[in-house]
Amino acid sequence: MTIIVTLRKVRGRIGVTIGGGAPYYRTIFIADVQIKTPAARCKQLFSGDEIVSINGQSVVGSGKAYAARLVSDIKEDVVLEVRRWVVEEQNGKTDIALKALKHRMVEKMSTATADMLGLCHAVIVNDKLTIDLDKLNQMTLFCQEFARHLSGCMLEFSRLSRLHQEFGAIFGELAAKERQLNVSTSLSTMASKQRKIFMEGVECVCQCKQALQSIHTLIMKAIPDTKLTVDKYAGLKFEYLAYCLKVHQLEKEEISNYVDFDPWSLVYAAWEREYRDAVSVRHKRRCQFNEMRVGVFHKIRILEFKLQQDLPSHMEQIANALHTFYKRASELNEDAQGIFPIPCTIEWGLSTYQYVERHMAYLNNNVKDDHSDDSSNSED
Repeated sequence: MTIIVTLRKVRGRIGVTIGGGAPYYRTIFIADVQIKTPAARCKQLFSGDEIVSINGQSVVGSGKAYAARLVSDIKEDVVLEVRRWVVEEQNGKTDIALKALKHRMVEKMSTATADMLGLCHAVIVNDKLTIDLDKLNQMTLFCQEFARHLSGCMLEFSRLSRLHQEFGAIFGELAAKERQLNVSTSLSTMASKQRKIFMEGVECVCQCKQALQSIHTLIMKAIPDTKLTVDKYAGLKFEYLAYCLKVHQLEKEEISNYVDFDPWSLVYAAWEREYRDAVSVRHKRRCQFNEMRVGVFHKIRILEFKLQQDLPSHMEQIANALHTFYKRASELNEDAQGIFPIPCTIEWGLSTYQYVERHMAYLNNNVKDDHSDDSSNSED
């Protein structure tokens, strides 16, 4: 398929690297499309596409120096007639996979180790997104430990709240069995306060559980989704670097074998096809890589902002809930200080609680009875 593309020069450039040409190539083709140039912005030119004519002048069978001179002599608009190159991406997939694996291995190594093993360290070892991913993993571990600790605290806090509920039930049972009105009222008041403390504890646990669920959502959904996107970005990056390495190897092979090349031989035709396939796929992977890089960068920034804003907010929510609980529980306990201790006595056979006044009256009556017995004995 042949298309015509018009490009306006910016600072004397259109952003196309010309490759091929006589006497070593059958055709002139686009070897590379530079980013942030008119050729890249038009999104119609790709590496590997054959250049048929430039501003109406045919370049078929010409050298690339002649084509480059035609482009440089044009002052404003450059009209390119190109023939789309059909890429066979399935060819050499095993070689690309091995090169990508090599880049994965080298990225985790230091420069000294890579040089010692004879491996090329030509990868983006200082990739900011990779560094951000390491920070994200550290933040994930912190969130997991914090959520685990908070879950344990909430479990123990729930048990403590149930103790207040059990105390309320015990005091309520004692109040129901007590025959003395004042004692029964005091015990009922105490039971009511214990139940109120229990309800305050339940409300506190509910508020903390909401914050804990939000933290779990970050850990189980937001962070893994971002890490998955970064992993896809890393895979695309390594594949792009693998194609860069393959193009570099093919160019070295071309230079070392110029004297043996016959442009019309089947071997050279196969090499030229492989080279044009490699530069074409490299161009596509680079475009995908740059596009995904921007998206991943924004996604990580959004997640970092969410962690920086939401995590302190959830911690503040938990602290406020605990503060409110202990404040109200303290007020209820202060109100209950006048109830205990309840001075009482137990009458054998009745099993009821008595106040001190009744106990003292009981003792006074016994003392009077003892005195009357003594006086009667003396009269006798």
